Amino acid sequence: MYIQKAIANYWGQEYTNILGNSVQSAIRATQKALCDFDHPLEPNKVRGMEEQQARMKEREFYTVFLEKLKRL
Repeated sequence: MYIQKAIANYWGQEYTNILGNSVQSAIRATQKALCDFDHPLEPNKVRGMEEQQARMKEREFYTVFLEKLKRL
């Protein structure tokens, strides 16, 4: 999600609230983050074991967070 913020700032867009102002906007932002995990900017980049584990944990966080958002 912070990469999305950096890209928006690069293009001069104000992006202060990553999740938006509603549950639906938070769901969309989380789905976008999961999509970014599934389709990385550098798909063939070789990652170390620690980085792979950290990315798996982060993806798991977003998955659980999304499920909780959908229950609201």
